[in-house]
Parts: sequence; C-alpha cells; structure tokens
Amino acid sequence: LTPEPPLANLQANLLPTLLKVRHGIRFFLETLGHWLPWPVWGGVLVLAGASWRRRRRHGKLRAAAPTALLGLTLGGLILVYALLSQEVRHVLVLLPVLAWETVLLATQETRRLALRSRWRALLLAALAGLAILWAPPHLGGQAVRLAEIRRQEPSIAALAREVGSWPPGPVFTDNVAVCWLTGRTGVWRPYDEAVEAAIREVVPGMREARWVRLSAPD
Repeated sequence: LTPEPPLANLQANLLPTLLKVRHGIRFFLETLGHWLPWPVWGGVLVLAGASWRRRRRHGKLRAAAPTALLGLTLGGLILVYALLSQEVRHVLVLLPVLAWETVLLATQETRRLALRSRWRALLLAALAGLAILWAPPHLGGQAVRLAEIRRQEPSIAALAREVGSWPPGPVFTDNVAVCWLTGRTGVWRPYDEAVEAAIREVVPGMREARWVRLSAPD
C-alpha cells in the first residue's frame, strides 16, 4: 500500500479540527454567563474601555492594563480548550482574578464621584446585587447531571452496601462513587473488553476483579 501524501493527510484532518475549534469557541462564549452574570461582563468591558481611554489621554499605555492581559489570557485558554476539552471549568481559574480586577476598576471609577468611601462601597454592592438578580449565573449542563446524580443516590447507596459485603479487593466499576463509599480501589470504565483484558493481565490484583455496575452494560 502506498501511504497518503502528508499534504493530503493534513487536508483530511484540518477541516474536522477547525470545525471542532469553531464549536468550542461558540460553546465557551455561550457559557461564560454560567460563572459570571452577563451584566458583569458588560460592566468589565465598559470599565476597561474607560480606563484605556484615560490611560491614552495621559500617555500611560507603555504596559498592558491588567484587564487587557486577562482578556488575552481568557482568549488563549478558549482557543486551546476549544480543541482539547470543551468544559467551562477550564476557564474558572480566571474567575477570582477577573472579579478582583473588576472591583478595582469599579472603585477607581467611583472615586470620580463626590461620595464618601462607604457610599461608594454601598453603590458597588447594589450594582453587583442587581446584576446577579437580573442575570444570575447558573450551572448549565452540569445542573442536569447534578439532578441525575441525586436521582441515583438510593441506587448507589444500595450498591455500596452490597459491595461492602464482598471480600476485599479491587473492582471494575461504572460509578466511582461506589469506590469512595466502600473505600475500595477500582478501575472506572475501561474503554472496551480488550482494554479490560489487558488490565486484568498486567495490573496486580485485577485478574479476578469483579464488576460493580450501576447501569446495564451497553
């Protein structure tokens, strides 16, 4: 057999890759409101724009503003994880820093008002409260998964009691909660029967490991 030319192989893989990246970017942009209310995102942009214009007037653009740096970092994370793993948790690491910088920007802007510090603090708290009430953050797809786990709690508890009566030893399982509840070592969902057989052959103690199934096998 003649191997495919490198260029043809690249073209064959490029389109699916680009489609996945496009889907990932759309996913992250649609779910940013899951961890900060959309009005807060809008406030960040307005405050950052005002700060940038003021820096520009005073010729202080020699270094990037922290919010611009955060924006570039967020964009970079979205591009990377759009291809690798499309989950909101990958950008949550920026949440504390972004919240802190937003507070600093808002404090800087409210200092231009003729108000005492406590009134400025109350004003910021009121604005944040209104934003959360108007567009509260939510868990999105994770909420569905959480509801499913709550429905499974009785079945998991019963399965854990049954497994607790087994002789000691590792197990294969489709639900790691059983391992946590019983204190057992386990392998979670081997990819297929060939992988399971390889694990039984290679890993000490797994040759006779039993299966713990919450759901019927496919």
